[in-house]
Amino acid sequence: MQIHDSLAALEHCRAGFPIWGRLREAITASSSHAVGQMHSLGDAITFLRTPRRHRGDAFVAHRRYVEIVAAAGSPVLLEVAPIADLVVTTPYCDLSDRELLAGAGERVRLEPGQIAVLELQEAIRYPEEAAEAPTVLHVSVERFPAAAA
Repeated sequence: MQIHDSLAALEHCRAGFPIWGRLREAITASSSHAVGQMHSLGDAITFLRTPRRHRGDAFVAHRRYVEIVAAAGSPVLLEVAPIADLVVTTPYCDLSDRELLAGAGERVRLEPGQIAVLELQEAIRYPEEAAEAPTVLHVSVERFPAAAA
């Protein structure tokens, strides 16, 4: 997982890829959307504001979409682990693009304004609700650029 201190820092790291303009648009627009209401920008980005994206104790992994979490006005607690370190509890479903896993991971606290970008080989869970709903985005892997070295 990569953590960026701001949207500008994220854009700098992934400079030169048009998808970042769309991500900026989604994150900026999300503050005017109702909590829990899913939105999309084209066929590459879906996003919503939610205090806790995945409920329950399971880690969630994706294969077709990269999950990005943009903290709003309050901290967001995440738990992240390499998929290889977890045990599959529900096999991958192509329709939902989800695989559920069990185990332990590293707890990460995103501060307001920070953005976390998960890697495809990682799974995430949200141990608790955030006081202010962060924006959770899913970006198609076909449109997602690798990080600059």
